[in-house]
Amino acid sequence: MPSESKAELTGARMSYAAAVLACMTYGAYLVLAAICIHFLLKRRAKGNSQRVILAYTIVMLLFSTGYFVSGAMWSEIEFVESTNNIAEYASSLNQSLAIIKDTFYVLNIWLADSLLIYRLHIVWSGSFLIILLPIFLWMGAVATGVILLLDTAKPTATLVAADVIDFQTAFYCMSISLNILTTLLIAGRLWYQQRQMKALAAVPSARWDYTSVIAIFVESAALYSICGIIYIPLVVRQLPLQYPITALIGGATSIAPSLIILRIALGTAVTQETTAKTGTIIRLGKLRAGSNFTASTVVGSAAGQSTSAISGEIGSKVHIADSDGSWHRGGMKPGYSTEDVHSAV
Repeated sequence: MPSESKAELTGARMSYAAAVLACMTYGAYLVLAAICIHFLLKRRAKGNSQRVILAYTIVMLLFSTGYFVSGAMWSEIEFVESTNNIAEYASSLNQSLAIIKDTFYVLNIWLADSLLIYRLHIVWSGSFLIILLPIFLWMGAVATGVILLLDTAKPTATLVAADVIDFQTAFYCMSISLNILTTLLIAGRLWYQQRQMKALAAVPSARWDYTSVIAIFVESAALYSICGIIYIPLVVRQLPLQYPITALIGGATSIAPSLIILRIALGTAVTQETTAKTGTIIRLGKLRAGSNFTASTVVGSAAGQSTSAISGEIGSKVHIADSDGSWHRGGMKPGYSTEDVHSAV
């Protein structure tokens, strides 16, 4: 078989693999999105933030469904109806169906990146300084994404066109750089807080080794960053393997944010309140001016309420933090007892 025919066959196989992966990832995402919407609807009365997250989830579901449907129609034409070479058809970009598919794809990436910036803002206790560079990267991804979509709409546009490769590389570099940066900042912040809480005996070692690692992986959206690191070299070298990885990234841009949203819906995600309280516990724990601190939980035996606290002798006073952030001096409220904390951040 001639080498050119082998290359064409490889391209066709990779395009088929992309269609299969797209079906698998969309199926997983659809189930995850339904679960997220179910729990968000149950908690929608708890504040405007829940309604915003619910609206975000629905919009992402619409974009992901639009991308999947247009991609499925594209695959049907590619493998069933088209009389052209499959590899050649797979690399064409100027057809209306391809433009619709690519538009939904890019919109989903913008949505996923914006959620990561929001989560970075939350994990870093509402710091605006920490999100400045990610915001600039997001704006760069929006600009290069718009140019890429306009470029692929040209009549002669193909994946191997030099200008398409340049803008495609720039777009993914912006988006994936943003994701890597936010992943490292979120994971680093959570890891630091977990280590500090562990040092204060507030988090058991076994729980840190398993539960917390998974939580950090989900909260930082590491899944998308890993896929992106693999993808960029394939785009630059224009290898056929980019087709299935493109489909994988299309799924990751929906699945990774949905995992974060699920934690928000279940009330287990990091919030500004939890980061603020954790920071308070860590700061007080470092005040060892002749006193030893112990992280503790004050449990209301009468009301059945749980209050996270850190108590310590400063002079002759005991300081106890309620779950609402208020502090009581001179001891515990009546009807409360103290037990060790075994909850992760």
